[in-house]
Amino acid sequence: MGATLPVLCRFYVNHMGHLGARTGWLYGLNTVGAAVGAVLGGFVLVRSLGVWATLGVAAAVNLLVGASRLLLSKQKEPVLSDDTVSFRNEFSRSGARSVDGRLADRIHKRKMKWGLWLFAVSGFCALAYEVLWTRLLGLIVGPTTYSFTLVIATFIIGLALGSIIFGRLADRTQRVFLLLILTQLGASVTALAVSQLLGNSQFLFAKLIHTFQNSFATLILVQSVVLFGVLLGPTLFLGAAFPLVNRLYVHSMADLGKSLGTAYALNTVGAIIGSFAAGFLIIPLMGKENGLRLVIMAQFVMAALAWIPAGSGLRRRNLWLLAGAGLPFFYILLILHFPAWQSDLLSRGWYRDFGAIEHDLDRTGWGGALWKG
Repeated sequence: MGATLPVLCRFYVNHMGHLGARTGWLYGLNTVGAAVGAVLGGFVLVRSLGVWATLGVAAAVNLLVGASRLLLSKQKEPVLSDDTVSFRNEFSRSGARSVDGRLADRIHKRKMKWGLWLFAVSGFCALAYEVLWTRLLGLIVGPTTYSFTLVIATFIIGLALGSIIFGRLADRTQRVFLLLILTQLGASVTALAVSQLLGNSQFLFAKLIHTFQNSFATLILVQSVVLFGVLLGPTLFLGAAFPLVNRLYVHSMADLGKSLGTAYALNTVGAIIGSFAAGFLIIPLMGKENGLRLVIMAQFVMAALAWIPAGSGLRRRNLWLLAGAGLPFFYILLILHFPAWQSDLLSRGWYRDFGAIEHDLDRTGWGGALWKG
């Protein structure tokens, strides 16, 4: 499975001018397929066919795709250009001072290393968020396979959209590294907002379940739309990392497959560590609230540290560094106070027993339910 994306990118990308857009599309389509698989598996196939038959269907689809590609492999493949990307034009903008070629190459290599680290940390944080938010939503909408499926599907659809959107932007900007930093800062900020909102959304989701309890399909659809809207911000920014890192790290068609594979592997290793750490270390030792603080802060601090090499070559570098030093200070103060949840409400199980709040659910509007907590 891990081999699929770099091999497809090597085939589909035939010149550097559309590297970001095409790798973004491939990653996005692959991720949309993952969302469809999650939805079908969680809501349809396991229920109608059972676990073993569902696994058999998935394996059969894999075999069908592989066999069909073998038949088409006899056709002539597209000719790949041998163009390379020059990164010295990044310093020719009005906001940068003049630098010689060797210095520009050194600066770019430093940014490449930071980009890979950011990509690895992005994978770590993405899976840690997913585990933490899934566990949190289990207390709000119920610890069922359906709630797990909803989180997974909405999460990865947002990743796909982010990859597609920012893949196009990656080919149109000369400040790819700066855009990568800004997206990771954006992911951290929106993840903090989402964590605060979800942790105090018990009443809102109880009202959803109470209102649509007589129609399971409608309830699932409404919950999906709400969760998608809530998770859209951080997942868009997290999905942006793949095409932006590709644009930053790949310099020629000759090393495209190797470079993409290296970047993708580092992101996957980060994701593995993130899922393991969240499930086996962070939640048992720190709890969900403090665990989210830790992961959010880690992502923000890493992006803030990368702010320093991003200012290399700029005329006003001291002002740039001052801004980079101030960002973590104010953000850490914010994280010390948020997320702040009404923890006693999380254990009441309003998703299955409305109890004393049923009257309040009937008379409270949707806006009031959102802010009531």
